[in-house]
Amino acid sequence: PHSTFGDVPRAAMQADEVAALERLIQAASSSVGPCGRAQALRSSDAPGAKTIITSCSVAALQHWPVAPGHRILRLVVDTVQAHLRRHRDSGWLFLNFCLRVTFALMGLRRRGVGALDQVFSRAAALHGVALASTWMHEALLDDACPCRHDLDWSDLPTVLGMLRSSLCKPVALACSEDVHHISCVILEAFLHILPAAGSDGASGLESKMRYSWFSGPEISWSSAIRGLVLDTPTAMAGGASRVDRDSRVALFQVSLEQWLPGTSEPLGVEVYQVEAEYTGVEMEPHVLRTWEISKFQRLADALVDAGVGIVACQKLIDPWLSDHLQHRGVTLLPRLSIRHIEHIQLMSGAVPLTSLAALPSDFKTVCGILGPLECRTICQRTYTIVHQPGLNPHMAGNGLATANPCEPVATLMVGAPDEGSLDELRRCVPQAVYCLQAAATSRAVLEGAGCSEVYLADAIEKRARTIQSKDTRSATLSACSAAQAVAECLLEVAACLSAEGKAASPARPAADRVAAIRRLGVGQKAGALEAEGPKRLALAGALDLAAILLRLGGVLDFVNETIG
Repeated sequence: PHSTFGDVPRAAMQADEVAALERLIQAASSSVGPCGRAQALRSSDAPGAKTIITSCSVAALQHWPVAPGHRILRLVVDTVQAHLRRHRDSGWLFLNFCLRVTFALMGLRRRGVGALDQVFSRAAALHGVALASTWMHEALLDDACPCRHDLDWSDLPTVLGMLRSSLCKPVALACSEDVHHISCVILEAFLHILPAAGSDGASGLESKMRYSWFSGPEISWSSAIRGLVLDTPTAMAGGASRVDRDSRVALFQVSLEQWLPGTSEPLGVEVYQVEAEYTGVEMEPHVLRTWEISKFQRLADALVDAGVGIVACQKLIDPWLSDHLQHRGVTLLPRLSIRHIEHIQLMSGAVPLTSLAALPSDFKTVCGILGPLECRTICQRTYTIVHQPGLNPHMAGNGLATANPCEPVATLMVGAPDEGSLDELRRCVPQAVYCLQAAATSRAVLEGAGCSEVYLADAIEKRARTIQSKDTRSATLSACSAAQAVAECLLEVAACLSAEGKAASPARPAADRVAAIRRLGVGQKAGALEAEGPKRLALAGALDLAAILLRLGGVLDFVNETIG
C-alpha cells in the first residue's frame, strides 16, 4: 500500500512486509505478561528443521522468520535483540509499543482504544513522539508517581512476585511450583551477593554471580551455592573427598609445571644462541631436574610454613610438586580458567602471583582464605564445590588474615529435564538476575498488570490537552495530537493484559479491559510488580526506534532502496 506519510505519497513498505509486521504485533500482544502464549517457530524452511515452542522473547526473536526483502522487519528484529542483549528484559513490551506507535503515526493501522483516524505529517509525528517520550520520562520520575514504589527487600512476597513476572515467559517454567522454586533459589543467591545497606556496589552485582547448567535433573533440583562450582580436577590432601574448614589459599596465575619457561626442551631450558662452544664438557642428565626439584622444594616449604592449605593454579602443576604438597596436607586446584581465577581472587582476597622469579618473602602477605571444599558427582561428572569462607563459625579458621577484603560470590546450579528447557532457562534466569540488580540499583519498582501503562497514557493525555488549550497554532495542535496517539498505543499495550492477572480474552473489547484496570486503581499494588529500570528503558527505546522508522519512512522508498 501507498502511505500518505510525508509531503507526498510514496511506496513505504510492501504489502507482505506490512502483514509480517502485523503478525509480529499479534505475537507480541499475545505473548506479553505472565500468561503469555507460546509461539511455535521453525528454525528454517529446510526439511526436518527444528521447531521452537517458546514464549520467551529472546528465543522467539532469534528464530523469527524474516524474508530477504523485508528490510524494515529485519531492522526491527535486530534492534530489539540488541536491546535485549543490553537490558535483558521487556522484549515483547518493546516490540508491541514500538510497532503500534509506528503504524498509528504512519497511517498504516488505526484500530486503537480511541477513535482517532488522523494522518500526521512527518514533522508532526516526530514532534509528537519527542513530546510523549519527555512527558513519559517526567511522569515516571515524579515523586508523586502513584505506580512507582520503593522496594522493600524484607517484603519477600513482593520481591518473589517481581521475579515471577520475569520468569513466567518460558515453557520450561509452566508449572507454578517450578517458578516458585527457581525464584527462591535466585533470590537466595542474589541476597548473598547484595552489598550491605547504604553501599553503592549494586551496579557490579552481576559479575559476582556464576551459573552452572545441568541437563537431566528436574527444575526442583536447582540450588544456590554460596561460593564456586569448579568443573576442573581437584587433588585433595590425603585423598579425602572434602575439606571441612576454612583454609589459607595461594593463587598462582602462572604455570607450576616447570620452574623455567621452556620452549622446546622438556626440562624447561631456554634455547640460547652462544658465541663460543666448548667441547669435552659433560653434565649428568638429571642435574637440571635435580635443580628444578630443589626450587620446588623451597617453594613447598615456604607455602607450608605460611600455613597454606590450598594452592590454586591457572595452569598445570609439576607431578613431583603435586605429590609432595598433597603428602604435606595441601589441596591443589590446577587448570583453572581465567574466570575461575578472577572469582577465587574476589572471594578469597588473595593476590595472584604472576611470576616464579618474583615470589614474596612471606606468603602470608599475598594469601587469601577459602571456605570448605567438597567433591560432588553431578550428571556422571565430578565437580568441586568451593564454599564462601566464614559461613560456618564452628569450622572457620582462627587467626587467618587476607591480603584484600573478601567479597561474596554465588553460583546458581540450574537443572532442567531436557536441552530445550535448559536453553530457555539460560536466557531467562540471567534476565531475572538483571531485573533484581536493576531494582537494587534504583531501589524502585513499577506496578504491572497494565497499571503503569494506563497511568502514563493518562499523564500524556493530560499534558497534551493542557498545551492544546493554551497554544492553538496548527503545528502545536498536530504535535499534541500525535502525542495523544502515542498515549492510545500505551492503552492498547495495557489492554493485552487483564487487571486480574489472567490471560486477556480476544473477545473482550480492549476498552473494557482498560476500564477494568482503571477500576482496579493505580497505586494499590494489587497486581504484579516490575523492575523500574528495564521497563523504563524498554518504553524509551521503543519510542526511539519508532522515531527512526518514522524518519526513514519519510525519505526512503523501502521497496527499491536498502537500509544500512
